Order: sequence, then structure tokens, then C-alpha cells
Amino acid sequence: MKQTQLTAALLVCALLLPTSASFAQADDTPPHNWVFNGKGQKTDQVELVDAAADDALFPININNNWGLMNQDGEIVVFPRFEWTDYSFEGFARYVRNGKTGFLRGDPANDDNPREFFIIASYDYADRFNEGCAVVMNKGKWGMIDKSRKLLLPMEFSGCLRMQDGFAAVKKDGKCGFVNRAGKIKIPLQYKRVRSFHDGFAAVQFFNGNWGYINKAGKIAWQDKSGRVKELGDFHEDFARVQGEVGDQLRWGYIDKRFKFSIDPAYEDARDFHYGMAAVKINGKWGFITKADRWAIKPQFDAVDDFDDAVHSSDFDEGER
Repeated sequence: MKQTQLTAALLVCALLLPTSASFAQADDTPPHNWVFNGKGQKTDQVELVDAAADDALFPININNNWGLMNQDGEIVVFPRFEWTDYSFEGFARYVRNGKTGFLRGDPANDDNPREFFIIASYDYADRFNEGCAVVMNKGKWGMIDKSRKLLLPMEFSGCLRMQDGFAAVKKDGKCGFVNRAGKIKIPLQYKRVRSFHDGFAAVQFFNGNWGYINKAGKIAWQDKSGRVKELGDFHEDFARVQGEVGDQLRWGYIDKRFKFSIDPAYEDARDFHYGMAAVKINGKWGFITKADRWAIKPQFDAVDDFDDAVHSSDFDEGER
């Protein structure tokens, strides 16, 4: 029988990183504020994927000790850590003595040093993505590859997960982008940035205006009205935009022509996934289609994005 694996969805974030990280909580549950995506949501939001595409490893907890099992329910790392994560690109994070490292998930054996891939030595470590992992010690951020080679020197005040071949970095109060080799490809010249998505990255200039740049570092679009207060990432050719509507702030969506396809009318909004986006109106959340029609009418106090676990492209589009 074909099995599935819980892994985390790739979400990217505004470069607003916590100044410190505390990994072991009283209940042995990791905090959810390590890196933010600009919506106040945890980055390790789960989705279902084909287990055959990767070595499926799941965190387990026995007597408040964390370990790993595979998709067959076999323990592959004996529970003895403060926390373990799902596996990403074959490696799972773990916490020991308040420090984070990575496990390769070899069969559990206390005498088998191969069980440890990277010894826990970082104050913070993000999961691997595109062969890289963001790490931090003493407030200084860098990036390693799967051999623990330092791709990006730990001299930055912030660094985001590698996305579309670029990672956002911050130093001396300015943000820019490096490539996988750790070379600065887009100069550090922005007040805030978000990761690249679908060929564009949202940036905020020091005059407060927001815009998008392409991978060549060229400005693709810039709001010069000053009415745009926040830009999201492009998902399925749409990006969230928060702007002034009268004396209120409302969310809508622009397309890749940088024109509003869905007028800013919502109190809050999330990205499109499988043709639907969660929006909030009159204090309740529902889901709209790209035609700005209700797929699921607003009725919920809180919602999450649709992912591989549950979705349909055959719903009946209701009227707004």
C-alpha cells in the first residue's frame, strides 16, 4: 500500500528574525516563532507528500524524550533528545542541551556514530532546503550545506531559507540576497525583503515604499503612492497586498501585471493554494476563488491553508 509522509510546506517570510531562540520548552514542544512568514504563522506547516520521494522520518515522543521513526513505524533514532523534527531532504533537526543539529536517520544504535549527521552545536538551525540550512550562533547567522561546509559566513544579523536559488540576508540594517555559493548577488540596499517566489521578491525601500524585484535585481514594480503597507509572495500568479482603503487597511490580490485582480476588501488574507485563498471579513474566515467568489463562505474563527491532504478543484463556486 502506498504510504504518505508528513513534511513541512515551503513557506517564506519577511526578514524579521527573532534575536534569540530557545528550543527546549517545559513540555518539550519546540517554539513556533523561530522564523515568521509575515502572517504570524509557523513555517513548519505540514502537508502530505509521497513517501517514496524521500526517506520518511517522523518525530516520536516517549516519556518526554524525542526520537525518530520511519514510515513503517520502526524506531530509527532512539528517543533521548529534547526535540526532533520531521525529515527534510533526508535530514531531521534535533535538540540536545539546548543546541540544534541534524540526524541522518540511520538505524538506532548508541554505538553507531553515523546516527549523528551534524552534532548539535547551533543556537538555531533551520531545516534543509535546496541543499542548504540556515544556522545561527550568538546572534550571528550563516548557512551550511549537507557536508557542514559553511556556504555563508556567520556574520549576518539575519538570513532566510534558500528559495528559488537565493537567500535573503541582513547586515548593518540593510537587506539583500546571496546565491547558493554565498555570494552577494543583489546588493544589501533594502529596508525589508521577502524571499523569492515565482521569480519575484517583495522589497521595502528605505523611503517606506514597497515593490517587487526580479532575480536580476531589477525593479519590476514599485508602489509610489505610499498607500501599499505590505506585499506578500506570489503564489499561483497572485500576491497578497495590504493597502489603505479610506481610513482602513484592507487586503486584496494583484497579478503578475501588478494590477489588482481582487480589490482590497478583506480584513486579513492568506496565499492562494489549489485555487483558493483564505480571507477574513466581518471577523470570520472563509475561502475565495481567483474570480473573487466564495468557495467556502466565511464562518470560521481561524483557518489554515489547503494542502495536499485535502483539496478539490471541482467545488461549486458560490456567489459573493
